Amino acid sequence: MKGGVTMNDFSKFKKRIITEHIVKSAIYGMSISVALTAMLIIAIKLFSLSIHNALVIILIVLFGLLTTAGFTYLFYKKLMPTDAQIAKRLDKNFKLNEKVQTMIQYQDQNGVLVEAQRENTLNKLNEIPASKLPMRFKVINFVVAVFALGLFATSLIVPSKVDADVGVIEPNPGDDNSTSQDTPDIPDQPDKPDQPDNPSDSNSGLDDARDAIEGSDVDQDIKDKMEEVVNDLEQKLEDAKTDEERDEAIDQAKKDIDGIVDEANSKEEIGESLKKSDDETLKELGEAIMNGDNEGVADALEKLKEELNGLFGEELADRLDEISDEIKNALEDSGIEKGDKLRDALDDLADAFKDTSNQLRDEAIDDDKAHEQVNEAIDKAIKDIQDALDEQKKVEDLGEQVKDSFDKEKSENSQDGENQDGDPEGDGKDTDQDGEEEGDGNDKEGDNKDQNGGEGDGNTVFGSNDNVFTGDGYYEYGDVINDYYDGIVERSQEDDIPSDLEDILRDYFDSLYNGNKK
Repeated sequence: MKGGVTMNDFSKFKKRIITEHIVKSAIYGMSISVALTAMLIIAIKLFSLSIHNALVIILIVLFGLLTTAGFTYLFYKKLMPTDAQIAKRLDKNFKLNEKVQTMIQYQDQNGVLVEAQRENTLNKLNEIPASKLPMRFKVINFVVAVFALGLFATSLIVPSKVDADVGVIEPNPGDDNSTSQDTPDIPDQPDKPDQPDNPSDSNSGLDDARDAIEGSDVDQDIKDKMEEVVNDLEQKLEDAKTDEERDEAIDQAKKDIDGIVDEANSKEEIGESLKKSDDETLKELGEAIMNGDNEGVADALEKLKEELNGLFGEELADRLDEISDEIKNALEDSGIEKGDKLRDALDDLADAFKDTSNQLRDEAIDDDKAHEQVNEAIDKAIKDIQDALDEQKKVEDLGEQVKDSFDKEKSENSQDGENQDGDPEGDGKDTDQDGEEEGDGNDKEGDNKDQNGGEGDGNTVFGSNDNVFTGDGYYEYGDVINDYYDGIVERSQEDDIPSDLEDILRDYFDSLYNGNKK
C-alpha cells in the first residue's frame, strides 16, 4: 500500500467493535448466570436446605462463576460480528457510501480498480480516529441486567423453610412458684393458637381501623380527623387501668367518629330544607337527597327539566327566578356553609337559572338558547349532586368500619380480662388455697404456703401464670413446661438424644428444678 496505508486502518475499528462485543457478551453471560444462581438459591430454600452451610455457599459461588464464563463464551462465539458486518457499520456511521463493504468484498482479489478502491477506502479510514466510532449498547442489555439483579435480590429475601431453632425456656431456678420435676429434654413445640408477640401492646382492632382509613378514598381532611381519633384512643387505652375505663374510652371514640361523619354529611340538613319548599318538584328532590337516592335525584331534576322546556319567554324567566330563589332560601336555612360539595352543586344550579332568566329578560338569548342552557345546568347538577352523595355515603361507610373495629377492640379487651381474672378448673393444674397436691404414684401433701395446691395427673403444677415466649407466641409457663418434659422423656427413651447432650440437658434441668427428681 502507498503512503503507509494498510489494512491496520480497518483493524483498529474491528478491535473496537470486538471490545464492544466482549462487553455485551459479559453482560448477557453474567445476567443469565445471576438469574440462574437466584433460581438455585430459591430452590435450595424451598427444599429446606440451609443457605448458610459453607459447602452450599461454595457450590453456589462455583455455579455462578462457571455459568458466567460459559454463557459469556457462548455469546462471544455465536454473536461475533463478521468483517462484512463491521464494514457495513463503518459505512453507515461515517457515511462512506459502501466503500468499506466493497473493499471487504474484494479483499482477496487484485487488479488496478480493486487496488485503487482499496487504497482510497483505507485512506479514508486512516483519517478517522478509532475513538470516533461510538460503542453501541441497546436498552435491552441493561434491562436484562437489572432483571437478573432484581431476581437475585428477591432470592436473598425469600424465607427458608428450615424451621427456626426453638430456644429453651429458662425460668428463674430460685423461683418459689415452681415445684420439683425430673430433668427433661426439649420436645417439639406444642400446638397453640396464634398469639400476638406482646398482648399488652397489640391493638388489632385499632390496626383494622387504621387500615380502613388508609384504604379509603374519602377526603384527606376527614381521614386525618379519624386517624387522630384512633391515635387518641390508643393512648387512652394504654393509660386505662380498668376495663371500665377502656370501655368508656372506646365509646367516646365512637361518638367522636359519629361527629366527624355528621360534620361531613350535609344531605339531611339540605334535604330537610328543600322538603319545606312550596314547590313539589323541589320537595321530591329534597326527599331523594335526604335518602341518598341518586336515582330519585335524577328523576326529580329530569321532571323539572321537562317542565321548564314547556315554558317560554316571560313565563320561563319567572319560573327560573322562582326555583332559584327557593333553592337559595333552602340552602341558607340548612345552615350548611359554602364549600360543601352538595351545597355548591345546588348553588351552581340556582345561579345558572338566575343567569338564564336575566338573559331572557334582557333579550340577550332566545327561548331555544335558554332551554339549552337550562338543560346543561340540570345535567351538570345531577352529576354533581350524585357525586356529592356518593362521597357522603363513603364517609358513612368508613365511619361504620372504624366503629366496628373499635367494637372488636372492646371485645378483645373483654376476653383478655376474662382470661386474666378467671379461676381455671380442670386437669390437675388447678389451685386451691392451702390445699393438697395429689398425683398418680407421686402423692405429695403439705402446707405449701408459697404455692397453691391442687389435684393433678402426676405432672408438676406451676403456680406462676407468667407469660413466656415460645416461638409461636406467649403462653403460660406452667402449660408449656409440662409439654416440654413429656417430649423430652419420650425422645430420651427412644435414644434419640446424644449421650453428651443428654447429660448437659439433665444438668440444666437439675439446676432449674433445684435438683429434685420426679
